[in-house]
Amino acid sequence: MDATSKEISRKTTAKRRFSFKRLCVILLVMAAAGLIISEATGNTQALADFLNPPMHFVEAAYITHEAGAGAQIFATDGGFFLATRDAMRFHNADGAEVFRHSHAMANPVLFGRGSYAAILEQGGRLFHVYNAQGLLYSIPTDAPIVRFALGMQGFAAIMTDGGRGILDIAVYNNFGTMFYYGGHADENIVPLLMDISHDGRVMAISYLDINDAQMNSFISLVSIYGNHAGADGIFAENRHNPGQIIGSMRFLANGSLVALSDTRIFVLNSVAETIWETPLGNRVTHVEFADNWFAVAYGDAMLNRPGHPSGTVIARNSFGIELFAHTTAGGAVRNLQAQGGNLVVGCNQGHLTALSNNGQVLWEKRLAGNVRDVGMLGDSNSLAALSPGQTSVLRRVRNN
Repeated sequence: MDATSKEISRKTTAKRRFSFKRLCVILLVMAAAGLIISEATGNTQALADFLNPPMHFVEAAYITHEAGAGAQIFATDGGFFLATRDAMRFHNADGAEVFRHSHAMANPVLFGRGSYAAILEQGGRLFHVYNAQGLLYSIPTDAPIVRFALGMQGFAAIMTDGGRGILDIAVYNNFGTMFYYGGHADENIVPLLMDISHDGRVMAISYLDINDAQMNSFISLVSIYGNHAGADGIFAENRHNPGQIIGSMRFLANGSLVALSDTRIFVLNSVAETIWETPLGNRVTHVEFADNWFAVAYGDAMLNRPGHPSGTVIARNSFGIELFAHTTAGGAVRNLQAQGGNLVVGCNQGHLTALSNNGQVLWEKRLAGNVRDVGMLGDSNSLAALSPGQTSVLRRVRNN
């Protein structure tokens, strides 16, 4: 190429660069002018949508099941368990079936915790525990299971009543090996709830004591690590709940125990001392627990008690400090589901709200049809929605 040709080529390239820069300047000026006009006319949303298109949900997959199959779901960060009367299945976040384990249960009950799930028949003598790859273990029992708890590590605790005045309690590790057994007298006491700590070392059991004229609920903390067979392992108790029934109880990741009775919410430390409490002025419709925080949905106010507007959801940390309070636009809360630092609130008529644990509204959506349950699949932008005849996988995407 001669000198003249090189000079022509250089000037052409420079001209193209100048034209590209000029086009960028023109576009920026037009965008700024549009923003000024939009601000003046109060129409900034159109420009915002142009620069950052809004997101909406699309149905990425759906799984059909019989409407009368008693379907239940439990969502994890990698997919969801789907339990029916004839099988337990796990589907990944794209809706693809990973495994299916058949069974026959007339009234199945699904339990979920972390990345594990368990299913048992109501009043039955058998339970199965699963992870996302399939069945971990199955345990048959000699007597009907009256209480059950699933731990974060796939541990399972069962309480059976053999009719001898003793409640038999057994705890199994994630290989299905029993590592704790204890007998607890059941004379004039009614077991309410059980839970296993995140590290698998402590079990909490709540009871209703009807020995006296006034009923009294109490919570026992049981060491289940290294106990010999026959030792009850109780090392601490909280018995200061006169006239109350404990309706919900769960360990958080730091070892504290959150409990809700029909009159108050309270938090216990590792030796069953109350470190925080607050009275209830509303009926509680739902409770959801994350690693180190929990959310409570409030229904109608109780008579002669100061309360919150119905449909209010309040999240607190393990010390009882309020993280946020949110009053839903969809009325009564039908379900709560936490995943990581986010919370999805489901209300009447399929109205959903996703919140971060500082109260920021991430999105709102109304789903058509009779949606019975919703779970996040890893983050708030992927959902599994359970209806009577199918479970849909919904994914939030940007408009094209």
